[in-house]
Amino acid sequence: MTSDPPSKPDRILAVKLADVGDLLLITPALRALHHAYPAAKLDVLATPRSAGALQNLSFIDELLLLDKYQFDHLLQSLHPARWGNLIGFARQLRARRYDTVLLFHHLSLRFGALKHGALMLVTGAPRRVGLDNGRGWFLSHRIADPGFGARPELELWLELAAAAGASVDASAPPYHERPAIELTDMDTDRAAELLFPGTGALADRPIVALHPGSGGYSTARRWELEKFVQLGRHLGPEGLGARIIIVGTLADGTEELAAGLGECSVNLGGRTTVPQLAAVLARCDLLVGADSGVQHVASAVGTPTVALFGPTNHRAWAPALPPAKLAIVRAGSACSPCAYTHLGLGTPSGCPERTCMAMITVEQVVAASESILAGKAPAGEAPELSDSGSVDGLPTTVSILGVPLHPITFEGLLDWIGRMVGAGHAYQIATVNPEFIMIARRDAVFRLVLERATLCLADGIGLLWAAKWLNRAGRGTEPALPERVTGSDGVPLIAERAAEKGWRVFLLGAAPGVAQRTA
Repeated sequence: MTSDPPSKPDRILAVKLADVGDLLLITPALRALHHAYPAAKLDVLATPRSAGALQNLSFIDELLLLDKYQFDHLLQSLHPARWGNLIGFARQLRARRYDTVLLFHHLSLRFGALKHGALMLVTGAPRRVGLDNGRGWFLSHRIADPGFGARPELELWLELAAAAGASVDASAPPYHERPAIELTDMDTDRAAELLFPGTGALADRPIVALHPGSGGYSTARRWELEKFVQLGRHLGPEGLGARIIIVGTLADGTEELAAGLGECSVNLGGRTTVPQLAAVLARCDLLVGADSGVQHVASAVGTPTVALFGPTNHRAWAPALPPAKLAIVRAGSACSPCAYTHLGLGTPSGCPERTCMAMITVEQVVAASESILAGKAPAGEAPELSDSGSVDGLPTTVSILGVPLHPITFEGLLDWIGRMVGAGHAYQIATVNPEFIMIARRDAVFRLVLERATLCLADGIGLLWAAKWLNRAGRGTEPALPERVTGSDGVPLIAERAAEKGWRVFLLGAAPGVAQRTA
């Protein structure tokens, strides 16, 4: 971070051009800025479709709107009419004479960094605060971007506020500072009308909200609708006895879920504003849904949540709730998360198979839901970001076009497998050939699987030559790869060692009968 903190600002602009959930995650930082500089004017630049989440916040002076989605793609942004509107908006920003601008964004794409840089420079603000991953040339006060998932997003934005001079404890657990939504009497009255039509009386049974969507940006985060139907029936009047409320937008599949559940649910899909949704969730005993802005609305009002994560990173975007109110359910597949990894976008749309979400079972979600409704801490922790465990003492990897390879011989492989057996964890060993390397360059999910494997072995003479060339060219100090360690030659050796040590061997995959013939 830049060493000299900014002096006391008079006019502050916070920039967050994102969906509702991401916008809510910056509200603790905005609150900290207002507390540090109560006399300063604090404005927020947001998108029209998400700004409603902040409309009642007392610590924000003005909401400015920019439809950034018109400029997400280069060819779209070149349209003359759009540039005319943008130039007019830029002049308005300049006229406001902001002295401090905070950019609450990662600079993941070069084009995005260029747009954000132009926006911040056009304000004329002398103090420009943001995360820097090497593309923040336009920032005057920088915080090194640790990458997606290294820390909770909410915590990062608090640190950004600290860089602007606010006094915050960014090291505190993130649920100490939860997102802010301020409700009006009209919001709470509307919630009561929707939940208890005609009477306004509170129900004598728990209320469970189901959100079947994931926002409009990526449907890969969604859990299967049929599983939501099964969950609703288990928790509903004929099962656990809870009232089932369906929340979200029509695009989230609320109509389809309501049809599947029939009369045992109340469908509020598309019937609430963001503050009204918050008021509804404040009356609920539990929310169940996939990674989305609805989870962060729930965390703002303290509603216990069962959060389903697959392609996205729970370490970055888990709801800001205390452990007793939060259960994160993940399958822990080796390729999850694949969206927003390291400093890049990864694969925001996930993969066609959506394996990580399909692997989450109804039984897992039922167990987590029942634990929270019973007032018990959810059993167990969310799986790590990969099923593949780590082993202490592995040799330094050789990196070939970004793929790590361990300099291990066949004998070394057998020794490492011996250490893994009985360790009580799943390990993955990949035999990497040159074709794998080339696939990993164009397939981000495949590359992640290799990066997260416990061992990556050099299965190809070309890789040995590449490692030797890298050392001779002075481009690395890693040891050369000692020999090819192929899967076809390794399996009989592993089977022989297994017979000696009494290990059991399980063969998985291929067409019917192939595993038997292999055995």
